[in-house]
Amino acid sequence: MLLMGRVLRSLWFLSMISLSVVGCRSDAVPGPDHTPPRLVNNTGLFALQGGLVVVSASMLQFTDNVQSADHVRYTLTQLPELGKVLLNQAVLAVGATFTQADIDCALVAFRDEGAAAQAQRMAFDVDDGQGNVLPAQSFVFEVGAAASEFLSQLDDGQVTLSWVNPDNVKFDGIVIRRRENGAYPADANDGTLVVDASAAITSTIDAIAALPSPTPQTYYYAAFSRDKSGNFSGSAQAGVYCDIQRCVTIPNLGNLLHVHNQSDVERLRTELIRRTWGNGGMPMSTMPVLEEDMLLNPPPAMLPLPPEAVQIKQLTVNLPYGLFSRVWLLSPATPNNRLMIYHSGHRGEWSWDLVSRFLREGYYMMNVWMPLTGRNYWPTGPYTQHDQLAVLYHPMRLFMEPVTVGINYVLSQLPIKRIAMMGLSGGGWTTVVYSAIDKRIDASYPVAGSYPTYLRSQLGGSSLGDFEQIDPNFYLDVSYLDLYVLGSEGQRQMQIYNEFDDCCFGGTYANTFSAFVAQVVAEAGGRFSAIVDSTVPSHVVSNAALEMIIGAEAQAP
Repeated sequence: MLLMGRVLRSLWFLSMISLSVVGCRSDAVPGPDHTPPRLVNNTGLFALQGGLVVVSASMLQFTDNVQSADHVRYTLTQLPELGKVLLNQAVLAVGATFTQADIDCALVAFRDEGAAAQAQRMAFDVDDGQGNVLPAQSFVFEVGAAASEFLSQLDDGQVTLSWVNPDNVKFDGIVIRRRENGAYPADANDGTLVVDASAAITSTIDAIAALPSPTPQTYYYAAFSRDKSGNFSGSAQAGVYCDIQRCVTIPNLGNLLHVHNQSDVERLRTELIRRTWGNGGMPMSTMPVLEEDMLLNPPPAMLPLPPEAVQIKQLTVNLPYGLFSRVWLLSPATPNNRLMIYHSGHRGEWSWDLVSRFLREGYYMMNVWMPLTGRNYWPTGPYTQHDQLAVLYHPMRLFMEPVTVGINYVLSQLPIKRIAMMGLSGGGWTTVVYSAIDKRIDASYPVAGSYPTYLRSQLGGSSLGDFEQIDPNFYLDVSYLDLYVLGSEGQRQMQIYNEFDDCCFGGTYANTFSAFVAQVVAEAGGRFSAIVDSTVPSHVVSNAALEMIIGAEAQAP
């Protein structure tokens, strides 16, 4: 599981009692026994939504007239509907067992999944290990509501935290903590205390917490409800990030993620392919048309051609609706059998310095342009404006298919061992989406190409992106965080943002999601990073960024 139990793990360790607790184990030698265990306590348990509570002997206890607590065994026959029963941190299934000694040692616990405040039940048989069974017993977990609607708002350098206390007689208050090191507080004792409010407050209330001086940093707030026994709920979370330009609010990023395990990854990748091409799937066998060798027939507008290229082929990918896309393939003098795809985005510009740098490293270079830009510009065609494509059926196909078909051709002609993709602006966006779709991409390097929606909506302007970056039909139940995870799963994605970008996606706001995505991706066996480049005041791939990409590629096997 990518995210399972991450926030609550530390709650477990705070709740668990060491195995060395006196009296929780017995060395008694069992003798002859002919009767089953008998009930001592079965009071049930109260937990707040999302909380974890240890099952104690005062809540659940069976004893035997001969056998010790080590031999009094519980066998689960039914699990709680919306929570988990755990033994020493491990989730139990039907048929699993634990002993009274495990309960006495505080190793058995209930963790609510936070879906609803309602009673849940586990059923079990109890035996003494000698064949004497007391069947069909049950234990009730009562789950109460925690504080809700936890929000953060910004006003003149201050953050206002607001929430609603539940109508719950066992609710005893709320604790809000803050951390500043890339993660939300893990429990009610973690981080800096901001608020400790009692249950006497029953309506929506605000607590003002002044932010430190503006600095590129996220302040991660977590709210924990407390019951009268001192147990806490799972955390409700909200974040605030400030850099030298402005402050933005950060939602609970876990709620924006739809991929939690490998099955989710494959399901979402399949769905993205369907939304791009329909039920026909990716055109993995389609080949482009070879138009010309550019060294033999160079277009005057593109001279001088890079001397590092020993061959330049122009390929044409025929697309629906009478459109086409051209792809250039450049061969180096000394190949390293690696392919670097460079997507120029909307501007249609191609940096010969960048291309030559990779050619000198031995890369085959494949260049792609956005529809209707660069070498794809067609002023007399059926569509001449970028936004006209938004009304077409499966418009994302027009952006992704040239890359697919270009890769098909390269792999059919060359002994390529590794494929990397990079792009600027709209090319960076294409790199993000395409690397999430095609597992043939081993590494991706988007430059100034995208922000998650929670940042786009607050920053506005050009950071909103063009229609393909916000198309609701494509991004339904798919977040940019999902795309970042898919593009890094089993591979590497290094995103680069220009802090002083004069176009879009500027600032240091990548810091709000980079640590979160990196942690999720690491659990899936991939690598993710987001780097803020302060070396240029423009919308380009800087020399520093170029060297970072080449350095990252040099570390690849």
